[in-house]
Amino acid sequence: MWCCRTSDLDPAVLAEPERLGLFGDDDLRRCRRYHFDRDRHLFIAAHLLLRCVLSRYEPIEPADWRFAANPYGRPEIADPAISRRLRFNLSHAAGLALVGVAREGEVGVDVECADRHADAAGIARHAFSDSERRFLQGLPAEESRLAFLRSWTLKEAYAKARGVGLSLPFRDMEFQYGPDARIAMRLGEGIADRADRWRFEQFSLFDRHIGAVALGTPVPAG
Repeated sequence: MWCCRTSDLDPAVLAEPERLGLFGDDDLRRCRRYHFDRDRHLFIAAHLLLRCVLSRYEPIEPADWRFAANPYGRPEIADPAISRRLRFNLSHAAGLALVGVAREGEVGVDVECADRHADAAGIARHAFSDSERRFLQGLPAEESRLAFLRSWTLKEAYAKARGVGLSLPFRDMEFQYGPDARIAMRLGEGIADRADRWRFEQFSLFDRHIGAVALGTPVPAG
């Protein structure tokens, strides 16, 4: 796991990322589409972090990485030979970028601002099971909001690791915390997968963000 805050970077880099010589034309075009500086700066931080991190795992210069989107829009390493042995996932929110990398397995990450006040009830109606909603409704308001964010980051991390994003029925995945703080996932009939091949971790970052990572062992052949 690797993270970077926009506040960690030189303002000159954020103002003129092309000076680094690390970004391709496509990245620079996407960067310029952002209307607000904070969003543009976060894009720069996230993709700079990603390129530098991947170069710690393979003898490839940060500027030479090429990416392609899978059918569901998840970015992947364009070279199939490298992509098969090196997986990554990227998330960013409120000035923080998070990158997860795994070899010979699947990885998904999600990060949310702990101060986020989302429409938890509205999202939960579509993305949470009946038992999850009852649990949230039984908590005091602030505890319920934080519990919602913790569950949401786990769901997002798993879906991103699977590479199919929001096409998964989020209501069919539930997470439970064991007495040893281990996180267990239970899957409903709408998701064809083995829950026992997944490991989850959850954490806070800089007292402002809630993050989650999902790590999956490869599906056995046959």
